[in-house]
Amino acid sequence: MIKVLLTGFGPFPGHPRNATAEIVDGLTVAGADVRTLVLPVAWNIAPEIALRSARAFDAALVLMCGVAGPRGPLKVECGASSYSAAKADVDGNVIDELAGEAVAMTIDVRTAVRAARRAIRDRAAIFGDVMTDARLAPVRESNSYVCNHLAFHIAKSTVAPCGFLHWPSELEPAQIPAARQVLSLIIRSQLG
Repeated sequence: MIKVLLTGFGPFPGHPRNATAEIVDGLTVAGADVRTLVLPVAWNIAPEIALRSARAFDAALVLMCGVAGPRGPLKVECGASSYSAAKADVDGNVIDELAGEAVAMTIDVRTAVRAARRAIRDRAAIFGDVMTDARLAPVRESNSYVCNHLAFHIAKSTVAPCGFLHWPSELEPAQIPAARQVLSLIIRSQLG
C-alpha cells in the first residue's frame, strides 16, 4: 500500500476557518495508507513539520492543500517559487525572500486536473458557484504566502513526489464531504 502524506492548514489572519483542515482530517483512500496533518500557517514551522513527518512516515507521495480565492476553480499548482511576501503568519512572523528560484510539483498535474474536473462536474449541484472547475495554475508571484513556501521546500527536498492544491476558501461545511471525495479521487489518480 502506498504511503500518502496529506496536509491542510489551520486558520490564519483574515481566515478564522480554513476548509483544508476539514477536508484532509482523517481522510481515507482505498489502496493508500494516508497520514494527515493540519499545519499551522507559520513560515518556518509548516515546512519543518511536513518534512519531518514525510521522512518519518516514509511517504511515497506528499499532497498539500491550502485555500486561495473565495470562489472559483480548484487550482492544481504546477510549481512553487522561493519568493515570499512580507506578510505576517499566525505567530506574527514575517519573512522576505526575494530570490527567484522555482521548482516544479512532481505529481502528474494533468492527471490530477482531469480527475478533479470529473469529480467536481459530478458534484456540481453540491458545489454550486463556490467550486466551479479545476485548472492548472502556473508558478506566479501572487502565490507568495506560507502555502507556496511549504510547497517550495517540500518539492526542493525531493522527499517524495509532491503536489499542491488550492481550494476555494468559501467551501461551506456542507460541501466538505464532496470536497473530500474530490481529493480522494485526485489521490487515486496518482497511485498508478
